[in-house]
Amino acid sequence: MEDGAAERLRDAIQGAVDEALSSGTANVAFSGGLDSGIIAAMSKGRAKLYTVGTEGAYDVTASAELASIMGTEWEHIPLTDGGIGDSWGIPLAQAKRDGYKKFFIVRTQKRDYRKTEDKHPGFIKMLLGKNKAVADRMLERYKHYNAILDEIDELEARGEAYVFCPHTVLVKNTTLKQPLLEESFRLGYEQAQSELSAWRDFL
Repeated sequence: MEDGAAERLRDAIQGAVDEALSSGTANVAFSGGLDSGIIAAMSKGRAKLYTVGTEGAYDVTASAELASIMGTEWEHIPLTDGGIGDSWGIPLAQAKRDGYKKFFIVRTQKRDYRKTEDKHPGFIKMLLGKNKAVADRMLERYKHYNAILDEIDELEARGEAYVFCPHTVLVKNTTLKQPLLEESFRLGYEQAQSELSAWRDFL
């Protein structure tokens, strides 16, 4: 690096930070890593740091420790699975609110799949002891999820939805074996090709 380049880079970054803070406090998405750490340090306590993630995750823990060392205001925004949000993992209601009348739905399970009640609710509550609301949502999700699937079946029966369901399910969301993944892709591709004319008719 040529003489003085590091200092010029430092001054350029500091200038950008100062400009961003010129109108008051700014917010920094903070991972605890090098890039966001430099910005946080250069803000000299004038920025508020936010870290999004699951409780106990490395990024969250590291960010909390670094913010404490710097004496900078920090807030953790818990990250939860979209499956326990208002959509329960299937954003049908939002699509309706957006004004859609016909729905093309791709499912990852067979047509008759329904979620079942958790067999170990006590463990879930213990694991998420500090987040009772999250635990409650997780334990009641199966009822809402299944109700949406029933609604989708009704939409399909009325011709208002086309539902693509795999005939064969070879993988789970934890499957890493490449041959299984490739075979699953092949089966899905062949099924999609066989239904393509029906898709066009519906759309």
